[in-house]
Amino acid sequence: MTGLVDHSSRLLAEQVRLAYGSTRGSRLLVGLVALAACATALALKGVVAPYRLVPWLVLMLLIQASGVALRRAYRRGEPHADAAMPVWMRLKVAQAGALGLGWGLGLVLLHDRGNAYTLLYPVVGLVAVAAGQAALHTALITGLYSFLACSLLPSVAYLLWLPGWTTSYVALGLVMLGGFLVVSSQLIGRVLGDALRMRLAAAELLEQERHLVAKAEHSAALTELAAAEKTRFWSAASHDLKQPLHALGLYSALLRKDPADVERRELIDHITSCVGSLTGLFDAILGVTHAETAHLNAKPGAFPLQRVVEQVLIQVRPGARAKGLTVRNVPTSLWVHADPAVIERILGNLLSNAVRYTEDGRILVGVRRRPGGCSLIVADTGVGLASHDQSRIFDDFFQVDNPERQRDKGYGLGLSTVHRLCAALGYEIEVQSTPGRGSLFAVTLPLDSPAHAEEVQEPVHTLEADLNVLFVEDDPLVRDAMNRLLKDWGVRVSMCACGDEALAILSQEFDKRWHVLLDHQLADNETGLQVADRIRALIGDGPVISLVTGEVDEAVDRGAAERGISVLRKPLKPIRLRALLRSHHLGEEVL
Repeated sequence: MTGLVDHSSRLLAEQVRLAYGSTRGSRLLVGLVALAACATALALKGVVAPYRLVPWLVLMLLIQASGVALRRAYRRGEPHADAAMPVWMRLKVAQAGALGLGWGLGLVLLHDRGNAYTLLYPVVGLVAVAAGQAALHTALITGLYSFLACSLLPSVAYLLWLPGWTTSYVALGLVMLGGFLVVSSQLIGRVLGDALRMRLAAAELLEQERHLVAKAEHSAALTELAAAEKTRFWSAASHDLKQPLHALGLYSALLRKDPADVERRELIDHITSCVGSLTGLFDAILGVTHAETAHLNAKPGAFPLQRVVEQVLIQVRPGARAKGLTVRNVPTSLWVHADPAVIERILGNLLSNAVRYTEDGRILVGVRRRPGGCSLIVADTGVGLASHDQSRIFDDFFQVDNPERQRDKGYGLGLSTVHRLCAALGYEIEVQSTPGRGSLFAVTLPLDSPAHAEEVQEPVHTLEADLNVLFVEDDPLVRDAMNRLLKDWGVRVSMCACGDEALAILSQEFDKRWHVLLDHQLADNETGLQVADRIRALIGDGPVISLVTGEVDEAVDRGAAERGISVLRKPLKPIRLRALLRSHHLGEEVL
């Protein structure tokens, strides 16, 4: 009910605004009405007694002046509240009634019996002014009713009172004129009312749209703020948590060398297992965090899908062979438009999940063309999923047949990461599974062609025999563990805690072949990227630089990529560090 009342009041407000409108036509009409009164008085001068003619003319001019004053008062008071519109409407209707009464009384006051000439001008003036009022009050038809009632009723009554059929005929004509004006004004007013209602409805829709857009923008801003805050939290937490874990991993690698007894060997194995489990869990959790912002940092392009499939199969096949599984791939020649690193991550998680939950049989990787795209398919003959579990398969930490939460069965974050990546990048993912018979996962990707591929020049990797490692780290424990590990490998190593010390070492032995390992967060708010810039400024591009960090910060990755610096993630596995130093794969990020 409130909505209907509000809509009616807004419609009335629009009608009143139109009735008071200061258009050129309405101002001209006001002047013509005053001119008609003056012309009537001038034509009857010398015919009608001045004591009747002059007061009537003064009255008409005062009525017109009051209308002008009322219009100006309204215009000075805009914008008006809708609640005040009924008052302005009544004033407008009263002014129209006063004008009509003036013309109706004029016909009575200015007529001399027996002189038809004195009747002609008032009647013509009345007809002309009535037509003008019909046009002026189209939006506010009650004003026209007021004018016609106040002008025609006294005029028609007077004409019918006079003897003779001529005046009765004129009275009938005035009545017909009033009826015609009422009917035509109602038709026009109905059309105008519908137009006003449509305009109000459109305005309401636009207001609702603006409100929804503002609400959506506010929600998007809150979501972006929450994502940024979560990223900031994980960046700080991952660095602080990974530092001791990183050092522990390096120490455990040293302890495994020539253990003194069986018990010590078992303890070392347990420590190493715990380090591996913690590292895996950190990597899985951080993988989920990265997946939610994958669409912001993805670099899609055209590439052959088979190339990524083969890269992932190289990583997965050893684990599958250890379980006696056959991994089969149906090669494809299709090209897709995506980020190869993202697709490698999706396929890697799907295949790791298939290997984990398949005890015997085989795993199949293939591609099926679809309208406008293709499906990357991973099928296995594993344990399968019951129908009630299929709706939960992408939930965080959900695992099938692992109520004991055994770490060797994973952490339940692989498929969750896949789901987040697909949702962020708009890829559709389908699941078909039958308990005891296996599962099938299909990810739909957009197709592309080799014509859109960018030419990428692969970096040339060399292997140097005289490699020297400079490790810059402000944490004494991590520095000591890295020093012991590298020396145990027979690597010539220098250690320092800040950029100044690193520059001093490099400037004294700038002719040597250096591989500089920089921790990103150093003391006194110094960063590894800043130290890298100082090294490049001092001795050019000679030293190979790698950044060691546990942060989840896309800005750091972007800054490293712009400088041509590879990034190694903490906690760093010794085998990966050793592979880096041996192969010098400097163009790849070591995770």
